[in-house]
Parts: sequence; C-alpha cells; structure tokens
Amino acid sequence: MWHFGFISFGSMTMLLWAFAAAAPVLIHLLSRRKYQRMTWAAMDFLLAALRRNARRMRLEQLLLLCVRVATLLLFSLALSDLSCRFSAPGAAPLGSRNTAHTVIVIDASFSMAYRVSEKTCFQLAQDMAISLVNQSHFGDGFSLILMGEPPQTVIGAPVFDRNNLANEIHEISVRHQGSDLNATLAAVASVLKESQTDSPHLSQTRVYFFTDLSMTTWSAATSVKCQTIITQLAESASLILVDVGPDAADNLAVTNLRVAQQFVTRGKSVSMEANIQHFGAQSPDRTLVQWFIDGSRVHQEFVTLEAEGQATVSIQHSWETIGEHRVEVQLAEDRLDIDNHRWLSTPVHESMRVLCVRGKPDAARFVRFALQPSHSNSPDIQPQSVSNLALLDTDLFEYDCVFLCNLDRIGGDEARALHDFVKAGRGIITFLGDQVVAESYNRQIGGMTNPFRLLPARIETVSTEANYGIDPHDYLHQIVKPFRGNQQAGLLTTPVWRYFQLTPYTSPHVEIAASFQNGDPAIVTDHIKDGRSIVVATAGSTASIDRSDSSLTPWTALPTWPSFLPLVHEMLKYAIQGRDGQRNVEVGQPLRYTVQRRRTGSSVTLTTPDQRRVTLRSSSSQWSFPQTFASGIYQARFESSDQQPWLFAANVNTRESDLHRIDVGQLPDALRKIAHSADDEAPMLSRRGWPIFRLFLGGVLGLILVESFLVWRFGNRV
Repeated sequence: MWHFGFISFGSMTMLLWAFAAAAPVLIHLLSRRKYQRMTWAAMDFLLAALRRNARRMRLEQLLLLCVRVATLLLFSLALSDLSCRFSAPGAAPLGSRNTAHTVIVIDASFSMAYRVSEKTCFQLAQDMAISLVNQSHFGDGFSLILMGEPPQTVIGAPVFDRNNLANEIHEISVRHQGSDLNATLAAVASVLKESQTDSPHLSQTRVYFFTDLSMTTWSAATSVKCQTIITQLAESASLILVDVGPDAADNLAVTNLRVAQQFVTRGKSVSMEANIQHFGAQSPDRTLVQWFIDGSRVHQEFVTLEAEGQATVSIQHSWETIGEHRVEVQLAEDRLDIDNHRWLSTPVHESMRVLCVRGKPDAARFVRFALQPSHSNSPDIQPQSVSNLALLDTDLFEYDCVFLCNLDRIGGDEARALHDFVKAGRGIITFLGDQVVAESYNRQIGGMTNPFRLLPARIETVSTEANYGIDPHDYLHQIVKPFRGNQQAGLLTTPVWRYFQLTPYTSPHVEIAASFQNGDPAIVTDHIKDGRSIVVATAGSTASIDRSDSSLTPWTALPTWPSFLPLVHEMLKYAIQGRDGQRNVEVGQPLRYTVQRRRTGSSVTLTTPDQRRVTLRSSSSQWSFPQTFASGIYQARFESSDQQPWLFAANVNTRESDLHRIDVGQLPDALRKIAHSADDEAPMLSRRGWPIFRLFLGGVLGLILVESFLVWRFGNRV
C-alpha cells in the first residue's frame, strides 16, 4: 500500500491507465476535417449560417471531449484502489509501501454450529473472514488457524492468493469438540514468529479471532498464563475479537448414554439409561426422546424439563442375535443439533467364557461354582477348569477372562501368553495361596520395568496367622461398591487367617479395592493396556492350608462365605471392561482395538460417520485411529473379509453444549471487540480507510450516462 498523507493507493501501477485519457484528444485532433476553399454561391448561404453557430458547436465538442477524458481518468483512479484515512498512518513515510500479515483464527468448537436465523455462527464467521480477505490489499499475506482440541494450523506461512484462501476458508468445517484457547494462542505465536523470519516485508501484523465467546472456551482467558500470552502477542500484533455468537441461547443435549451391564449376552434383558439436560434460562417445551437400535426406532416418549434441569430416561431391551449392535438416543431438532444425538456400541455375545487354571486339585472349584452356581442350558457364564500344565496348550483368545488359582510358578512362556491375552482387553484375576512361590511371580510377571508385567503389586511374605477382617475403604472402588448398605452379604465379616503381604506398584492405574483391617492390601487392581489385572492376597479355595500348623487351618473361609459369589462376579465384571476395546469414546479420543495374533498384518478399512474410508495397517496385534473429529458410528473391518464389521461410537463432550457466554469485561484489554452479536451486520474488518475508489466507479458510470445524453441532445438539435 502506498501512502501520501491521508491518501492511500492499493496499486500505483494502475494509475498508468490515466494515459488512456489522451486517446479522446488524439482522436479529436486526427478527425478534424481538412478541406480546400472553393467559391460556390449556394455554400455562401450555408457558411453564413454556420458562422452564427460555430462557437456553440465548438463548446459542445469541447464538453464531450472533457466528459470522455474525465471518464478514463476516474476509471484509472478506481483501478488504483484509492482510499482515504481520517488520521495519518503514523510511521509510514511518504510514498512507502506498508503490507500486512493477517492471521485469521476461526473457532471450530461445536457450539459454533448454533443456528442464528438461516446460518450457523460458524458460517457467519466464514463469511466475515472471506469478506476480510476480499477487502485486503494486493501484497497482504494471510494465515489460517482453527481453534480446536488441539488447534489446527491450516495455513502457517503467509499466502497471498486471495481466491485460494477464500476457497480454503469456505472448505473448513466445525469439529464436534471444544477449543483449547491456550494451545490456540501458542499456535498463533508460532505462526507470527515464523512469519517475522520468513516474510519480514510484512510490516504490520493483525490477528482476528472469529468466535461465539463461549464461556467453556474463553474462561481460560482469565488465567494468568493465558493473559501473559495475550500480552506478549499484543506487543507485536493487533488482536481483534469478532463476536459472531448470539446474545442469549437455550439448548438441549443428550449428556450420557450407558448400558447397565458391561458384558451383554444374547437373550438377556439389559437396562439402558440416557441423561437429557437443558442449558439456558427459559424452560423448554415438552421434548421428544426417541430410542433407535440398529437403525430402527424401538421407543419414544416426551419429557418435561425445567430451565437448567435434567431428566433420565431408560428402556429394557434384549438382543436375539450375537454380534455388533448400535444404540442411538435422539432429541427433536433444535438450533444446535450436534448434541441432540448420542450413540452406544454394544457387542452382544453368546456367553462369557472364563478359564480357571488350578495349581492343585480343588484350587478352582469354588471359583467355578461361584461363576456358574446352576446348570442352565444357556448360561451367561461358561467356566472351564484346566490344570496349570495345560495353560500353554489352550487358546486363551477363546476366553474373556482367566482366573489363576494358587499356581505355584509362572514360566516365561506363560508370562508372554498371559500378557498378550490381557493387553488385548481381556482380564486376569489371580488368587494366591499356599502353593505360590512369590519370587517366581515377581520375576516373571512383576516389576515396573518388566515388559510382561501383570501384577499390580509385589508379592512379599505370608502373614502370621490371625483373624483378619476386610476393610472396603468406604466402598469407593467399583468392585466393592455394590456391597454398600448390604450387610447381609457378609463382606465385613469374612474370615481370613493368612494372606500374602502385597506392596502396590507406583502406577497411575494401580488401586486398592479393599484392605485387611490391619491396613495391608487385600485386593489390588491395575490396567494393562486395554485389559485389567486383579490380585487377591488370600486364597480362593479352602484347599490352601497352613502346613506349619498340625490342625491344618485353611488360609480363609472366604470361598464358603456369602460374600464370595457376588465378590467373584464383581471382580469379573471389572476385569472384562476392556474386552471389546475402546468401543465408546469422546470425539478427539483415539479408536483402538487389539486383534488376535493370527490376524496380525491385515489391513483394516475404517468407515467414518461421514462415509469417508480410511485404510489402517495394524501394528503388532493392534490398530488405532486418532482422527475422531466427528460424532457418530465408526465401522471397521479387515480387508477381504466378509465378517461383520466392528462398531465404535464417538460422542461429543457436552461441556460445549452450555452456550453461556463470557462477559467481555473479563477479557484482557489487548482484545478489541468490534462486533456485538451475530445478528449485527458484518463490521468493516479492513483497516484500509474509507474506500474512495467506489465513488470513482460511481462517477465513471455517471459520466458514461452524461456522455450518452449529450450525444443524443447535440445530435438532435435543430
């Protein structure tokens, strides 16, 4: 941009078109008639008449010539992109060129999908950003960043092609997640730093934030860390906040969808619940809630909510076919439709298969009986008992969980096989006992640096004989929580006389589910990849006895106590929670699934909710997909396979469903708000000054009309 005092020219070269104004003059001079003087009586009369009108005709021709010259001059000024400032441009010296680098930051959180009239907030932001680009001067550079979790730098290094940039802005879309303001500001700082190095000729820097000012995103701006970053950015760039959000908004959302039973079997009725919540100050009308299973509507009902209230709806359902199934809860459409849906992937199994590995006769008898207390023709749980010698000959992947009952030693091959089994999402539950050699366990499946670690705690020495009770730690852990308020179950009165002392490892997922009354851990749990590992410090059978005592006192009476059966079932439910992988995640979290080794190396085709297909190559025995930017059902299957695809559900984090806006007064002073709401007319985002070139274009049109009128008027004069 070229500045001359208060006048700015976008392109000085376009002023060269002013030389075209000489064309009418040259044409006028070249077209003057040249003639020879001859005396003719009839012409003497005409010449006398012409002499009387000659002055008038010359004035008319001169007027037409001036109009045509002025038309071309105004047109050349319009092409030069002329504008006028009412304040001097400051540091820009006379005749200097001052180009700008503009960073466009568009909030892509799903609250921007809120519809205002016929357009969403995000579409308004796109339109305003494209308007900003179109109003820019030749030579200005642009970068584009999407606010998200994490943010996405769509265009980092400045680009100068306005048409391509406008197309890029038009192509971006809302993500079904929130925004990380701190990470976005860090991305802006990185882009500006790179631009200062690679494009030093861009002497001005501006950052435009197009956002709905959602409290969920912008509350971070009040933190000391965020304010420090904003202050640093303001030292090198002008920060402009463009508000495209509504002043007030109400919203309904499905905030949760869950199935009461982790492991669903064919023909068994299960309960499913969904939470509906209202965000806003006005009470909504009755809301229609619909349930869909495998795409077919199975139930609908109306619920009434208060302002800022919530409700729980539930249904009972049983599946008659095994395999992959999907559940969807859907609300009636409103201005923000993304959070009106919630999905659940629910694999249905024929039954749960459990392998009980015994270290001595009767070591697994009580566990097996607790898993299947009756002989049903179609049991939900099918336990099978084998000796420790048959462990390596058994295909573990045919089972969902393994109980190790008083095994004496663990070999290296057994450790690798069990570790592969557990990290694939299965569960392992270890009951200790009088046969256990602690050193073997600790060496093969213990230790924090052991790649095949399965134990959540180091096994120490056997306790002295005494009467130890169970302490459930206020029933906080999932395994013991069902015992709360149920004194008849007998958990607190369970007799335990001997146990292995355990030292839990320092790991984020290691938890003590219950202890003995002296404080020693009784049940310790851990996550191993997608699977779970549980260690019980005492025995799961009365066959474990104290050999040093002639009375042959058993380690515990737990297997014969009323608490044993529900305790085994709760441990089993906890252990198999990773059985079907990461089937239900939030948008932004990865999809991950571990397959059996016999399928290792096969390609997996993933179909996203928008029907986009992605080919994944499994690594080791696991494949993953990190780009869950949209909510809905994802389908995955092995290539060249006719098996039923795995179903995965990605749902939005409904924190973003709360459309409350931050008070602009809470934002740092460095952010300058230039639009009050999405209902306002798009503001003039360009800082070029008043566009005089538009007046010149109007003048060109007016002069063309004047020239046409004069030609008509002079040509018809008598």
